[in-house]
Amino acid sequence: SDEPTVHDNPKPADSDRDNAVRAAVEPLVSPYGDGVAVVYTPVDAPDGGFAINGDERMRSASMIKTLIMATLLQREADGSISLGDSYTIRESDIVGGTGSVQSMGAGTRLSLSRLAELMISQSDNVATNVLIDRLGMGAVNDEGARLGLGQTVLARKMMDTAAAAAGRENYTSASDQARILRLVASGDLVSPEASQAALAWLKEQEDSEGIAQGVPSGTVVAHKTGTLDSVRHDGAIVYGKRPYVLVIMTHGMSDGVANALMARVSRAVWDAA
Repeated sequence: SDEPTVHDNPKPADSDRDNAVRAAVEPLVSPYGDGVAVVYTPVDAPDGGFAINGDERMRSASMIKTLIMATLLQREADGSISLGDSYTIRESDIVGGTGSVQSMGAGTRLSLSRLAELMISQSDNVATNVLIDRLGMGAVNDEGARLGLGQTVLARKMMDTAAAAAGRENYTSASDQARILRLVASGDLVSPEASQAALAWLKEQEDSEGIAQGVPSGTVVAHKTGTLDSVRHDGAIVYGKRPYVLVIMTHGMSDGVANALMARVSRAVWDAA
């Protein structure tokens, strides 16, 4: 089964492994100070693992899209939205950045499920903004509060440069992102069915730099990345012999440096875990 047994209290062997993983990671990230946050949690021992700068609030970039995904799935469970509902893209919806919907053009009709899939797999900004409008920014933030995400806030839509210039920014933390991913991995994000939908979208992630570069070829990695100027993040469920959640968030470095660092941290975690 892909659903591991959950232990309420980590065994001594678990804490030994956690210490070994932390010891492998700390020398890699300590030179960067608060420029890097790392959270590692075994899926079958949610009270285990460790965090380095886990609660530090950082600009979320596209990592905020995991909370939009969670809100959509919760609203469907509440009966206020159906993933089968469709939406016709308008000219006013078209923005730049990542994703293929902008090239499909106005008049394209897509289901909310397809929009969510593109929001996660391609980090599609048009799809994301349509879903924000459909859900309401307040509802997304309410869901974040309900999930206990103390450092996560959605304050602007994607590619809204005027809002960014006015100081409205989206934020999250490595610990908050790890919480969402742990819920997905354990089947507890809304429901087992909703968690499976989220997992399927995360497995389709097209950005393969970062954590995926640090694990053996063929390893299943369900993840969401985020990129802004001097910001690069990746949060993943890594399906090794014993699945684990790993979130790495960086700021103040180039994408190339950040990707290389994330790959090194990912390799160290894989080897030690």
